[in-house]
Amino acid sequence: MVKERKQSFANSSVILFFIMMVGNAFNYFFQIVMGRLLSTAEYGTLNTLLSVLTVAGTPSLIIASVSAAFTTKHIARGEQDKLSAVFHYTLKLATACAAAIFLVGFIFSGFFCSLLDIECTPLLIAILAAAVTCITPAFSGALQGAKRFAEYGLQGDIVAFVKLAGGVVLVLCGIRVVGPVLSSACGSVAALLFSAYCLRGAHIFEPGGSLDAAEISEIKRFASKAMLIQIISTVLQNGDVLIIKAYTSAEQAGVYSSGAVIAKIALYVSGAVTAVLYPLVGEASERREDTRPLLSRALLYGAGPAVLYCIVLNLFGNKLIGLFFGERYLAAADLLLPTCALVLSVTLLVIELNYFLALNRTHLFAATVLFGCAVIVVLVSVLQPPVPQMLYTMSSVLALVFLVNLLAAYKRKDAAA
Repeated sequence: MVKERKQSFANSSVILFFIMMVGNAFNYFFQIVMGRLLSTAEYGTLNTLLSVLTVAGTPSLIIASVSAAFTTKHIARGEQDKLSAVFHYTLKLATACAAAIFLVGFIFSGFFCSLLDIECTPLLIAILAAAVTCITPAFSGALQGAKRFAEYGLQGDIVAFVKLAGGVVLVLCGIRVVGPVLSSACGSVAALLFSAYCLRGAHIFEPGGSLDAAEISEIKRFASKAMLIQIISTVLQNGDVLIIKAYTSAEQAGVYSSGAVIAKIALYVSGAVTAVLYPLVGEASERREDTRPLLSRALLYGAGPAVLYCIVLNLFGNKLIGLFFGERYLAAADLLLPTCALVLSVTLLVIELNYFLALNRTHLFAATVLFGCAVIVVLVSVLQPPVPQMLYTMSSVLALVFLVNLLAAYKRKDAAA
């Protein structure tokens, strides 16, 4: 059983990695094309808006986590009749979250426009796009929970392709900064339709049994924990752009974004690993098996290639930035080493995050990461160092947070069967 589990983890990770790399290629080609079509300031503003879209769309990740976790749970227990009830409940939850995102974003739009120094209309469009993207994970999460990793990966490819194609067309038509944001929302709608088609034979759309009060209460507790964890995950992966935009200029944010886009390819390696890790850890936990070997392999499969990639990037990054983005962005080459340090810290934390979330054991992780983020904000606000020092500060604090949680994961007695 253990040998089969290891083989399943490795095979699923490899398959999903190659499928997701297609979407990653579209995402990076999108960044390259936008960097060349837009001015440096416009490119910096666009990446700020995309970060806002991602952060505001954090509830979509919660929906995905709930859908995947409880789909996995009922499949592991052989309770196929409850899959439809889980899907319909998460779909209602997704609709409510979408409405809340737009309402809260609209109310506080003036504050965020002032904080980020951008116009309100593009920001509101980004918030609307975030609300639209909140519905799709009810479908894609069901695919992940059922361990249908090929279809799960393909729906991500669809999002990336539509964002790229639509973004290029809209920018060429004169809708420069807002166009790519709108195309991201269109990509989510296309992925929703694809996921729904893939699930058509799974009977989850049919009216079925209802969830009892105990399970609804369990879902709510899980969602409340997942909300905090996914906010943390989103901030970890997008907070660097927001911090640099807040404490520097749009031009500097644009230059940094060009290097960060290339460096964050490492995160997509871990993305395939965590997508596989999540349901496998959940299944092993339901069976009361030791989950720590899964964490060890996830760290190896995710961080190992990321380290190698960062080494190669620092050797040839100057040429890559010049080739993909042009001479306007060559200054980003000087930021590659601190950027890679930050990316590696985030990669490790994201793997840990998904491990603890799958175990429904997130209190220590959430508390330590929040404390670390608070320390980062205080240090950057008080010292206001140059961008390289900002990045080293962030990476150092997050690396310490990772080590604390790693020790906690391996020392807990209940982690073993």
